[in-house]
Amino acid sequence: MGHAREIGLTDEQKTFMRGEIQKTTTRFLELQWQLQDAMEALHQTLKPNAVDEQQALSQLDKVLDTERQIKHLHFSLGIRLKNQLTPEQQGKLRAMRMTPWPESQPRPGEQL
Repeated sequence: MGHAREIGLTDEQKTFMRGEIQKTTTRFLELQWQLQDAMEALHQTLKPNAVDEQQALSQLDKVLDTERQIKHLHFSLGIRLKNQLTPEQQGKLRAMRMTPWPESQPRPGEQL
């Protein structure tokens, strides 16, 4: 969204993208809490001198599954956003990413 003007996003594209980002952010926050809980549970499982291997591995699977869901969520958002761009807009964005940012200038969103 930081390059919306440069790549010429339409109002419809902006509205779609804002909605998708809001939905994804809500789900992402839920998964972050879930991941934190799973990590804490895994830590507790590993605390005793004698660790129950099956229990620890089961808890690890919960952590890894939540991490996979987070990656899946981000990847699918990227696809949905990309699919809203025209080939010309995608080309402009690609060109912007390949152009090095001048050291003397703050990046969009950075504070001076």
